[in-house]
Amino acid sequence: MQAPTGKARIYVTRRGFVAALQGMNVTLDGSAKGQIKSGQMLMADVAPGTHHLHIATAKAKLAHPAEFDIEVGAGGVVVIGAMIEMGALKGSIKLERLDAAKAREDVHATKLVLWEVPPT
Repeated sequence: MQAPTGKARIYVTRRGFVAALQGMNVTLDGSAKGQIKSGQMLMADVAPGTHHLHIATAKAKLAHPAEFDIEVGAGGVVVIGAMIEMGALKGSIKLERLDAAKAREDVHATKLVLWEVPPT
């Protein structure tokens, strides 16, 4: 889980059973695009600084999208856990910055998938 020299590393993981097969469309900094389902993760090596995540379900009617700003320094690693919480009529995507133990657990328990449009 170590970032390359002079870079920072961001993981977006997804675990859980609620809408497990429903894809979550992940956008990082408005340009990198990928999709994860339960049991999958995306990883990006980025320049240190502030980065913006936007996550929405592939089927827009299923859940409200979520946004998250991430501040990460050189050599830093951040793991964001994404999940869908269901409401009475429509769910919401919940994003959480994971602590070290939970981050390690989620990264080791999920499969890395490739970005459709990789980070630059």
